[in-house]
Amino acid sequence: MKTESSALIDAVSSQSLPNEFDKIFGAIYDLKNEQFLLQENVLLDYKENFPSASDSDYRSGLLKLFISLYNTYGGIVVFGVRNEDFRPVGVHGQFDIEKYNALLTDLFGVQIELIRKSYSVMVSGERTNISAVLVPKRKSVTPVRANRDYHQIKKATLYIRERHETKNAESHHLPLAFSQRSDPFTESEGYVSGIQYSSPPSPSTLPNFIGRTDLAFNLWNWFVSDRKPRIYLSGAGGSGKSTLAYEFLDQVALNWQGIMLQNGEHLDFALFVSAKETELNPSTGTEQNFMLRQFNDSEGLYRTILLNIGGYSKDEVEGLHVGALIEKIGNLFDQFNGLLVIDDIDSLSRSGHDTGEEDLFLLCSQANKKVKIIYTLRNDASYAKNSAIPVPGLDRRAELPAFLEECCKLFNTSMPDEEMIECIAQETSCLPLLVETIVGLRMNSSSYQQALRDFNEKGGDGARKYLYQREYEKLNGSDGRSRQILAALMEYNGKLGFDAIRAITNASSEQVRSGINETASIFLKISTDDDGSTGYSLSPSALNFVRTASQRLGFYPAVKRAVEHFRADVAKSTPREAAKILEFEQLLRAHKFDQIISEVNQLSQTDTIRVNPKFSSVLGQSYVQSSQPDYSKARELFQSAESFGYQDVLMMRAWFYAERKTGYRFGEAIEVCQKVANSPAFSDMHRSEFHSKIGDCRSMQSRAISGAGNPDKVSLLAQSITSYMWAMHFARALKKFDREKTGDWLIRVMVSYVALTNGDFGILYRSLEDSARIGLVIDVESANVFFGPISTVSKSRDLKLLRTAQGTLKSGSARMQKTVGKRNFENIRPLIEKMEEGIKNIELRVMQLS
Repeated sequence: MKTESSALIDAVSSQSLPNEFDKIFGAIYDLKNEQFLLQENVLLDYKENFPSASDSDYRSGLLKLFISLYNTYGGIVVFGVRNEDFRPVGVHGQFDIEKYNALLTDLFGVQIELIRKSYSVMVSGERTNISAVLVPKRKSVTPVRANRDYHQIKKATLYIRERHETKNAESHHLPLAFSQRSDPFTESEGYVSGIQYSSPPSPSTLPNFIGRTDLAFNLWNWFVSDRKPRIYLSGAGGSGKSTLAYEFLDQVALNWQGIMLQNGEHLDFALFVSAKETELNPSTGTEQNFMLRQFNDSEGLYRTILLNIGGYSKDEVEGLHVGALIEKIGNLFDQFNGLLVIDDIDSLSRSGHDTGEEDLFLLCSQANKKVKIIYTLRNDASYAKNSAIPVPGLDRRAELPAFLEECCKLFNTSMPDEEMIECIAQETSCLPLLVETIVGLRMNSSSYQQALRDFNEKGGDGARKYLYQREYEKLNGSDGRSRQILAALMEYNGKLGFDAIRAITNASSEQVRSGINETASIFLKISTDDDGSTGYSLSPSALNFVRTASQRLGFYPAVKRAVEHFRADVAKSTPREAAKILEFEQLLRAHKFDQIISEVNQLSQTDTIRVNPKFSSVLGQSYVQSSQPDYSKARELFQSAESFGYQDVLMMRAWFYAERKTGYRFGEAIEVCQKVANSPAFSDMHRSEFHSKIGDCRSMQSRAISGAGNPDKVSLLAQSITSYMWAMHFARALKKFDREKTGDWLIRVMVSYVALTNGDFGILYRSLEDSARIGLVIDVESANVFFGPISTVSKSRDLKLLRTAQGTLKSGSARMQKTVGKRNFENIRPLIEKMEEGIKNIELRVMQLS
């Protein structure tokens, strides 16, 4: 086929099409039978006609064909040839090169210059026109992928040409995609030769590598294009990090001749070494020592490298000190290009040994040759986030079914149905090792349902311990909160928000944040709701392990009790808790705030009373009023109590005071007030009180703004007045409640507003209009207090001010009546009457002055 295609190869290489038909197609066209002899192949494709303007499916398929040829060896698409018998049928017009060049640039972000040439051949005695389009071979090292969806084309999918087909690239296609692609008709030898290559047997028990195309693409892109000398594959145990790294190294070693490194040279060595301590046997479900562990500290790593690729004997490297080992590795990196995979590197740091990462990083960075290193580790590589590729579980749709098929072949079991695949995905978080364990259990079970039950009981203990025990033992968090957070999520067995976690664990915001960060990559499932809020839950695969581990902890009863409080919204205290809280409340009423804090400090951190919201309220009030106030602690305690649905006006007063005493936190103070003012759960007296507090805050905010005509200043005063009117509203029906003080506060703000606005009451009446719409009642007393300062305008001698006041009073009256309608007019009648009276007085004043 290579001989027959030589003219095609020459055309693609020169990026030009000859003018004569015979020069390009003569060797593959049968003049006697009037048909092409060569079938479609990696370079050649036939199309019967051009796509119509409305045929988006054909158009996108054609674009996919072009980009697959571009990503592979280039090629030629011949239009006007019937695919069934390769007989020319002809096309009319010209192929729209400019349109397709533009579409390729738009969809794939690259400048591709398609080349078009028309040819004519005799078919059945008539001249028939065909059109050839040449697609050049990609010159860039990295293959291109779509940057958005377009009919058949899917975003981020890599398309390549394999034989006569356009395919979505899988992992085994990537060596070709990232190679020089010099010969389209040469098959790989299938074994490594010509370089120094050393690796143990594959860590995977499955014979075939499944999926992981996107992850492998990122590795290839780093290897051939990125200047960073090292990369980390990080993820939970059993996620397939070691297998991915092994398969990548194997692919690189098999295809080294086609891969050009950044220095323009080829690979000289490829080495896989491992510090793995234990492995899980999926057949038995038990953890066992890893027999192929090669080193347990940095010196052992250096010696392993020299023994495998340096040509040194064991005797030569055994007696060398660290400095000499590093020097010899440096010499090695100066002479040879290479790829190193160092597996399970964090097993060294877990045991307190130096990992050698920094020494090797410096050697790679300073070497004359190009040497790159892949590390695998379980924990998040937080110290090298820009050089890390997280390895999650298998993709539910694209990878899990194929992986299950491979497992079923290995264990000689039946394939689960779609419903059971979904159950397996949920239980395992799609971690390959757990999926394999369940299929292994199926060998000795009557069904997959039974295998899942076995997995959730004793059958999965070994796998769960292997995946999570090491990570769990390392958890520290802030004040050890990480395990407490996991216990809370396990006990709740659902999704919790940040504030709920903080309330249940009685932790500060920083402690919760630290605990989430520490546990997220291994234990948690994080999701975002439609409203943008983030929820946290345990990954299903970790649930049983965390349950067993949590129940052994000293603070577990307190966590369990806290969850019970949370579920019930309002705490139901135990007799002991009720007695203790009563004692604290008595001390609170006696103003012995410091004593409360002192006694609380004597309680155990695991005492169940600490998760009682009423206790949080009392302690928070004590922090606010103690001799050395701690408003920050008080705020967190109040937030914790509120998260449980606890409502108490004394707490809300103290919370308001804490916010007001912490700088200029007017917004936070108002937010606390609104929790009371807008809640029917509180009495009218308390709602009136907190509306007054809002009015005071808005007034103080206004006073902080300079400039008499500042619209923000005027707006804040209007909001303050409206809040005081709401305070009068809630106080109107209360017996033995004197509204005089609220009225005095209202008059002061009204006087300020009148003085600032030069008769323009528009902003104020719009504010009142909004409140009247939702039920504000303005009785006679409120109307008299409100309108008193406005009525003084009628004594002014300033005609402009009078006319402005007259106009805004008229429009305000009309708008308010229209807003409330006839049905609720009685709610504002006293104010409307005062406004009409004011309008008449201003009219008389205007007449006098005129």
